[in-house]
Amino acid sequence: MRKRLLHRAVALLLVLCAIELISFIFFSVFRDRFGLRKSHKYTVAQTDIPKLKQVYDFSLGWKKRFPTPFGERPRRMEYGRPLMAAFGDSFTYCDQVGDAETWEEQLAEMLSADIYNFGVTGYGTDQAYIRFREELQKVGTPVVALGLITENINRIVNRYRPFYYDRSGYTLTKPRFILRGGTRELIENPVRNENEIGKLLDPKFVESVGENDWWFRRNETPALSFPYTAILLKQRFWLEIFHRRGGGQIDDVTPQPHANLWANPAVRNLMFSILDSFMEESKAAGKASFINLLPFREQVLAQMQGRNPKNIAVLCSYCQFRGYPCFNGAAALAKHAHTEAELNKFFNTHFTPLGNKIIAGELHAFLIDQKLIDQPVNK
Repeated sequence: MRKRLLHRAVALLLVLCAIELISFIFFSVFRDRFGLRKSHKYTVAQTDIPKLKQVYDFSLGWKKRFPTPFGERPRRMEYGRPLMAAFGDSFTYCDQVGDAETWEEQLAEMLSADIYNFGVTGYGTDQAYIRFREELQKVGTPVVALGLITENINRIVNRYRPFYYDRSGYTLTKPRFILRGGTRELIENPVRNENEIGKLLDPKFVESVGENDWWFRRNETPALSFPYTAILLKQRFWLEIFHRRGGGQIDDVTPQPHANLWANPAVRNLMFSILDSFMEESKAAGKASFINLLPFREQVLAQMQGRNPKNIAVLCSYCQFRGYPCFNGAAALAKHAHTEAELNKFFNTHFTPLGNKIIAGELHAFLIDQKLIDQPVNK
């Protein structure tokens, strides 16, 4: 009897060892696919430090520096009539098109007025708002716009881009806001100057940044370490399996696994508090302001099919409740496409030159309709 139990125990041990070995091989080979936590995965390379210093900014995290009057994206023409300053992420900056093909420049031509493009790739709405505060008095335009895509809510609870999207082009830390009770507080950039960028070489420092980063802490991201079979017991592993059914795309606007933070009351309230501050402060400065909601392709397609994209509806409803002018880019673009083939001409991840032209035309009409500008200027 004792011998039989010993044989069974040895057999069970061998099975467990085999499972552990298979798990080790599997997760070592596919660790990038499942986002397993590995400290050095988030650290920067020594060779990256000079490049990071070029874009580092303490108060914002990073920003591009152009030889223009206010450091904004270069413009094709000076009209001598400052009208609007636009703040936001890459859909405001207009990635993937030339300086003359942005919606800002095409709108500027329609209005014969200067529109300053302060969009920055990778920005969260928190960074766009901080940039607005820095530039407001310098630029002096009568109209200001805070641009966002609905995905940007994910970025306002992030302090280090690679925690959110580990193949990010901006491997820098950033400030973020938190709500304590009814008060919003700013957690400053943990890298306080250019000389401290080297701290991002240290895995322990990088992990310390994750203390106030929602993406680092969510679902107890499993580590690639012994026992490897324990990874199979983690919720995040199965969330990622579920997300990948159907070949889900993974990039900085479709994080892995998916999480709809618009359904998270605390994060949603944080986003709303940022929008409130932007509108209140711009009004106090005597500016006409609006929320510039720009869409993904899939959101425009949903609009074309008669479905109101849920997260856009949440944001638009809040703006309507608060009385904030809100440009709905999904509804605007949907009016100009009847088929997916036509819609595809508007997007190349970001807007194509044609997509930007349509956005500019619709914004032109919106500004007049909302009485944010007096009237169109005839050439």
